[in-house]
Amino acid sequence: MGGNIWKDQSIRLNKNEYFECCYQVQEFLTSVLGVDQQDIFVIQAVKDKESFGDMDIVIRKNNYNILDIQTKIQEQNLNTSKNCNILSFLNTNNFQIDLIFVDRNVFNYACNYFSWNDLGNLLGRLIKQYGFKHGWNGLYYVQRNGDHVVQEHLLSTRYLDIINILGLDRYKFLCGFNSYEDMFDWLVKSPLFISSIFKYENLNHTNRVRDRKRKVYNLFLDYIDKLDDSIKNKEAIKLSEEEKRSFVFSKFPKLALEVERLDKEIEIHNITKLKFNGELVKSLTGLSGVPLGDFIKLFKSNYNDNWIFNTSQYEINLLIKNIYQNL
Repeated sequence: MGGNIWKDQSIRLNKNEYFECCYQVQEFLTSVLGVDQQDIFVIQAVKDKESFGDMDIVIRKNNYNILDIQTKIQEQNLNTSKNCNILSFLNTNNFQIDLIFVDRNVFNYACNYFSWNDLGNLLGRLIKQYGFKHGWNGLYYVQRNGDHVVQEHLLSTRYLDIINILGLDRYKFLCGFNSYEDMFDWLVKSPLFISSIFKYENLNHTNRVRDRKRKVYNLFLDYIDKLDDSIKNKEAIKLSEEEKRSFVFSKFPKLALEVERLDKEIEIHNITKLKFNGELVKSLTGLSGVPLGDFIKLFKSNYNDNWIFNTSQYEINLLIKNIYQNL
């Protein structure tokens, strides 16, 4: 999770060594660092994985300060590296441990998202085509005004919700996966699965560069190439933003009222910008620079967006001229 930070120092462990290390690290976290056992989750890997380059552990952070934890680790003469909410260190055997600190309210979601290597990313790519945003901190709907993000609405911190929306076998997910192929077999059974959305040529530059470096993502592309044509060649559904919104509302009906309320605010804001703006004031008064800015502040302090929205352009223009003449 933290990348291979200490390339020349860190080691790999076989399966038996890794699970022995799991017990040792958890003991270190609880007895030396003072982390409660219930706030620790070792991220799960497919069961037939034979060797490990690092260990990823989710920490429920509300009761702990990441900088204090880093100081305690350094006091044990261990190397550390911090990147945002990830604190990495080399244990006494030079095996890399990555601690991922997350908020209490998204702890369970993050544990599921980070498990099974790249599965969280693959599920996120799949559900995005229907208007959702899926990350380690929850399932969201992103409301936009053109290219501008108005608000990211948190829909759920219950991980099984995304499994259910995608029509996947929840019991298989809870039992876990024996191999990557086992995981891929489960994923492509989703009624919403479209293979083409995973191809590099259909990704933006950022995702293309990132995913080329991911071993499991590349294994999945190889797996897709071997699928039956009936699955592999299923055409992507081009949904409009309105159709995506309708799909999200069908799963989370209570969201509609909040989105509609913000849509109305956006409509009012957009129309008021057309009916009252700097260019209009300048054309009617001849003001520019600081005096123009002062006039706009004066006007807006007395007449809000709702008044402008509900007032005719003729009345607004007349009021601008009257105020200017009486300054």
